Amino acid sequence: MNARSRTKDETSERMTFQTQVQQLSRSDINEISLHYDSAVDTEHGSGDHWILMAVLDKHGFRTNSPIRAIELAGGDHDAMVSAPQVGQIIRLRSWHGVVLDVFTNEAGKTVLRVQTVRNVFRRLNPEFVEFDLAPDAIEPASLDDLEAEVASYEAVLQQSLQELVSHARNAVPSTKNSA
Repeated sequence: MNARSRTKDETSERMTFQTQVQQLSRSDINEISLHYDSAVDTEHGSGDHWILMAVLDKHGFRTNSPIRAIELAGGDHDAMVSAPQVGQIIRLRSWHGVVLDVFTNEAGKTVLRVQTVRNVFRRLNPEFVEFDLAPDAIEPASLDDLEAEVASYEAVLQQSLQELVSHARNAVPSTKNSA
């Protein structure tokens, strides 16, 4: 195989990947993002990494390595080349947020203060992100993206609350007097 056909094969493979990504529904993306978040928050090789690999496989993205699964699910396909501005909606790894402040630290690095949907639901303060360390982990997003993540978290929260109440109703004996 010569260099020209190898480049053509790589381009064809990349187009296939882009086509696959474009065919994902919002629900598919949310499912992958949820498992990506869990895997990123745990040690390498944890059960969460293997679950992420299975979820990716389910959606046609084959990988046999936990590291590759994180790279594949995290993606850097639309990385930002310049720092976002205050008020801009961004995708930070696999969650969405709004840039509240942009600072330059004493080393001349750009630091963002970002509130994410994830942090709001976890009741956490905005976080500081050094943009220059991982500009490829931050990309522009839309209001629709932000609202979709809010809706996803609200649905999970509502379901969890309903399950909690259901468990309480099923476990609590009747307190009525039979007098």
